[in-house]
Amino acid sequence: MKIDRTMSSVYDALPPSSAREFRAELRRVLVSAVEDLNVDVLQMRLDGLVLTWWAVASAHHSPSAAAATESARRLLQGDASDVIPASEAFGRGD
Repeated sequence: MKIDRTMSSVYDALPPSSAREFRAELRRVLVSAVEDLNVDVLQMRLDGLVLTWWAVASAHHSPSAAAATESARRLLQGDASDVIPASEAFGRGD
């Protein structure tokens, strides 16, 4: 899934728990902007916010992340068969 680096696209792609954190962080950025009254600083902070949460949303929708989550679930249940090595799950294999 390709996620555009826009605030609305990133927000829509986040799981509910992350979306709550995103909103809280956005509020902190906006409150600090009101205190600073500096539009350039606000833009820089918003750009950073979107980029950071874009990475979270992209990882959430990554097929390798889903494979790693499934492997972890199986391991926690005591099933070590067919576990995907981390190097393969995260694309670092040869």
